[in-house]
Amino acid sequence: MFCNRGRNEIKILCWERKGPIVFYTRLKKQCFRWPKSGETLEPTGQESNWLLDGFGIFNSRPHIPLHVDSVD
Repeated sequence: MFCNRGRNEIKILCWERKGPIVFYTRLKKQCFRWPKSGETLEPTGQESNWLLDGFGIFNSRPHIPLHVDSVD
């Protein structure tokens, strides 16, 4: 798992049977809470899914959802 300097983008790199897979997500208005530099964590598969869904793994509150207005 990698987070950018602004902590609004996350990339998860994993290896499947036929090669690497990169999962990516970005927050527009908020940032992810992330460990301090040099600190490492081993998130579970469920925690990784929570991050990709916009939930913080350090607290139980989700990020504010964005609503898209339909264009006529």
